[in-house]
Amino acid sequence: MALYATGGTADHLRAHAIEAHEIATLTGHPAMLDGRVKALHPAVFAGLLAREGDDRELAGHGYSPIDFLIASIAPAAGTALADMDIGGPAMIRAAIKNAGRVVVATDPEDYAPIIAALGKGRIGAALRRRLAHRALERLIEADTALLRRVAGRAD
Repeated sequence: MALYATGGTADHLRAHAIEAHEIATLTGHPAMLDGRVKALHPAVFAGLLAREGDDRELAGHGYSPIDFLIASIAPAAGTALADMDIGGPAMIRAAIKNAGRVVVATDPEDYAPIIAALGKGRIGAALRRRLAHRALERLIEADTALLRRVAGRAD
């Protein structure tokens, strides 16, 4: 099982004795452009989108399936479209699309049910779906908040 996370999320998991790998260990590339590019890499997206039967193709590129995605959804800091996050939401969407195989967590509140399920030996389809739905809701909320700020309609 592989657990990859970016920045602060990886630090948080390790601080709680959960082994987490930085995305750069998967891609072989450090973050670029002041951290704006760190997860936009085929190793990440192939790993998140791989289905059963894709192992051979992945291995041919030196990639592996990703089983868990732990990614925070940070609200955009300003009122310009340039303030929006790209890599995090893209990874989350890939994990949501493949939620039958990938477990996606977008909030520290998601960790306890995942850890409890792992303690029982597996993460069932219902929890995977619930986490995927929660992640999609959080993406929609973040995008809506950004749109309102950009359009000058902050609530």
